[in-house]
Amino acid sequence: MNFSQTIKPFVTNEVNLATQYFAKGEHTLAFHHLERAHVLAQQSPSQHLRTHVHMFWWALRTFSPKEAFGQVIRMLGSMTQVITGYFPPGNTGGSDISPFKELPIPEDLLKVINRAKADTL
Repeated sequence: MNFSQTIKPFVTNEVNLATQYFAKGEHTLAFHHLERAHVLAQQSPSQHLRTHVHMFWWALRTFSPKEAFGQVIRMLGSMTQVITGYFPPGNTGGSDISPFKELPIPEDLLKVINRAKADTL
């Protein structure tokens, strides 16, 4: 299995949590889980793009034009990851932060990422 396949269930879990919170009207908490999904997904081009698509839909559904525009830019940028291999570790993926800024990775997510990497060796 490759990293994308190994990390996908963990990304899916965060996306599902986001969907559940969004349905309850807890939009900020929903976006928080999309950010966590983004941190997990960064090293997988397909999962990385997937999280930005979900963030884009979140922005449209919450009438956040700035976030929607930022996500379009990030979706395009995430496709360049395939060519460059660069991603800023820990970046949460929202338009409120530079797409080039590195951030600390929460310990629980770091454990998942490291385990997914180890399982693909």
